[in-house]
Amino acid sequence: MFDSRKQFSLSLGRLTSVLLALTIISCCACGGGGGTAPVAQNPPPTTTPPPPPPPATGLLMTIGSATVPPGGIFQYQLLLTEPKPLSHASTQPTVPTSTLGPVRGIAVNDASGQATGVAVISGTNFDITLSSPNLTLGTDTSYPLFTMTMPVLPSSTVGSSFPVTLGSTSAFFDTTGQGVIQELTPGTLTIGGTLAITDVIPGGGLVPAGGTIRILGTGFLATTKINFPDPIIVTTTNFISSTEIDVTLNIAAQLDGERIRAIQPTNANETSTYYSYLRADPVAGSSADALVNQFYPLFSQQTYTKATIPLNNAAPKLTALALQNTSASAATATIELLDSAGNVVATLASGVSLPSRTRIVRDVVQDWFPSPPASAVTVRVTSKTTALQMLGILGDSSTSKAAPITPTVVP
Repeated sequence: MFDSRKQFSLSLGRLTSVLLALTIISCCACGGGGGTAPVAQNPPPTTTPPPPPPPATGLLMTIGSATVPPGGIFQYQLLLTEPKPLSHASTQPTVPTSTLGPVRGIAVNDASGQATGVAVISGTNFDITLSSPNLTLGTDTSYPLFTMTMPVLPSSTVGSSFPVTLGSTSAFFDTTGQGVIQELTPGTLTIGGTLAITDVIPGGGLVPAGGTIRILGTGFLATTKINFPDPIIVTTTNFISSTEIDVTLNIAAQLDGERIRAIQPTNANETSTYYSYLRADPVAGSSADALVNQFYPLFSQQTYTKATIPLNNAAPKLTALALQNTSASAATATIELLDSAGNVVATLASGVSLPSRTRIVRDVVQDWFPSPPASAVTVRVTSKTTALQMLGILGDSSTSKAAPITPTVVP
């Protein structure tokens, strides 16, 4: 006979056992008790690798190191390691003035040849201001932002070395006019070696294929090699003396800012690296303004037959004009003052004479127009026979600062 109560009791017992087993398993899965039952593990999360760092936003610069013998030429070279378009800059090179002579030349370099600048040289202090109206300064790392060339004194001690760097107040500005962070690797000037390039003639301008270029220096041998960057190839080398080697090139070359190397294979490939620039001598005389006499103009590669600059002679401001004749013949420039309507209100009677490969820097008012008409607001320069390099300079006698002014071409 079927006993329903007994069957119910057995079913209830089985259910109780199942529930108890499920409870124990649940406790083990939650870490409770001391059970060792295996627990399913979740797969480890997938880690996404971090993105690569963005390109450096700062200005990565290095100053070229050099080994130069006593009596040779040291060229300060401020180089970029990555392109960075700049609008303008103000910088103070720091060099060992105790072992270097007076500055022979300063040049600014950019991809378009339009960058300008001015240096204020006061004793052993150098303050250089650069300007790039079309924002191409710093876009090409194949040549320095600027170079400054100085002789190494013959009395310098062989084996001595000196740091070359920038002043802490140097400032560089991007295409929006914002200051950029500077990361600088200083250089070292070591006195020693035997080889040095001291000058290149012509230092600038377009030299045709096959045209002769004179490389001047010290320690040249008949085995010394002269090297230009690709695609320029030296086709002939003529050893003149220990101080000159003449070369010709396979193609026409614009020498402004061109890198030239002298390499001595017989002396462990000793190398001298030089960036060419056009160096003209100052004409005789000086300015009546002491600050203007401290100006060194950094011309663009552009030449002008007629151009204007604004005139500002409200103290402590002053306007200076720099002219450079890079041609093989003499030139004469006409200097005029114009009013706001473009009418001539004053003319420099004698004009300005510039022999071949010379430059001049003068205060427009103090040196040429000591009593300018009150209506004069513009300076106009005309050179009818020879195109000249021109640069306006706005000076401030209260701060001893100066800034370049790019001339405006006029018909």
